Amino acid sequence: MGNETSGWIKVYVEPVKPLGTVWCIGPLYDKYDEVQVLVEQLEWAKLQNFEKIFVYVDEIDSKVDRVLQYYSSENLLQIIPWNLARLVHRTVYYLGQIAIVNDCVYRNKHRAKYVHLYDVDERLVNPKEIQFQKQIEKIFGNPNESSVCALVVESAFFKRAIMNDNTTLMLFSRERSQFYNHGTRSKVIVKPNCLEMTLVHDIGKIKPNYYRNAISREQLFLAHFRFETIDISYSVDSLLPNYVDLMSPRVAAMMKKFNSFFSLPNVNRLNG
Repeated sequence: MGNETSGWIKVYVEPVKPLGTVWCIGPLYDKYDEVQVLVEQLEWAKLQNFEKIFVYVDEIDSKVDRVLQYYSSENLLQIIPWNLARLVHRTVYYLGQIAIVNDCVYRNKHRAKYVHLYDVDERLVNPKEIQFQKQIEKIFGNPNESSVCALVVESAFFKRAIMNDNTTLMLFSRERSQFYNHGTRSKVIVKPNCLEMTLVHDIGKIKPNYYRNAISREQLFLAHFRFETIDISYSVDSLLPNYVDLMSPRVAAMMKKFNSFFSLPNVNRLNG
């Protein structure tokens, strides 16, 4: 009798650190190798005070892996292996992007305040100043907007600047396409606790008594940096803030650091 077991199991649950603003990126695939784009975006994210970045990885170049491992060691990002198509042994559209964004939202329920859902070559822009956090707080924090669960942000293509060594950078981009309507190429920022399901370009389902807010481009918009294509017309943009003076030293310093691991030509050109 004295050796009876109660049937109870003691479980230790490690406390989860609350997060403010997080960014979900993915998937990186097809041996993704754009080191400078990645470094520029991660340094931009640090400037914007993201607390954590979740990077979903299918297939990347070894240099990109070194970059991700470095920022992971700084506790800025978490690498999430993603091989859904191979697991189910079938083709999955864009490697299961809808599954990725929902996975990231649910990872951050009751943990993060805001979750940003857009790709590694996209950047949220406040046209009035470099940083956007105050603008987001202003929109979500408005007493009249307390039931807003998600912001849907218009998107436009920005043509990447091509450097002398044929690499491309986003810092110097100054040509923009037309803006695309909400729900077309838009992306979203959500409060994860009130969201039940999201899509890629809009919201899927939110809890009762909450709603989405389609944000005007004068408040926030998404800059999608891509190579020029013949089917898109570009014109000189006047909305994108000038990040060059603020970002160039950051990017140059990091590229110099990574150059000790691998060779990239003309790494000091950003300070030129």
